Amino acid sequence: MSAMMTKADVDAELAAASGPLLLALTAPWCESCRKAEAVLQAVAEERRGLVKLVRVNLDENDWLAQRYQVDVIPTLLLFKGGRPVDRLTGIFSASEVDAALGEALKRA
Repeated sequence: MSAMMTKADVDAELAAASGPLLLALTAPWCESCRKAEAVLQAVAEERRGLVKLVRVNLDENDWLAQRYQVDVIPTLLLFKGGRPVDRLTGIFSASEVDAALGEALKRA
């Protein structure tokens, strides 16, 4: 999980992503977040080079909760071209993440 990130850090990650970017908002105390980590790692590995995964500890970056109206963790935000295009919350499967990524990759 990444440490404290500023708005500029997040904006730079989004701007630098040449393809879809998954922004995983989690917390170390969250059991569902730990389960989601395995799913995210598997999807990121399978889509290596096509998608970037950025993990953020929401406890240290609570400003992101306001920015993206997050009230449940884990929350996975999918960005394309620097803009959010999809969101998964709570417990999600690799097939759900993969389906969201597939849709984003289809879009030009």
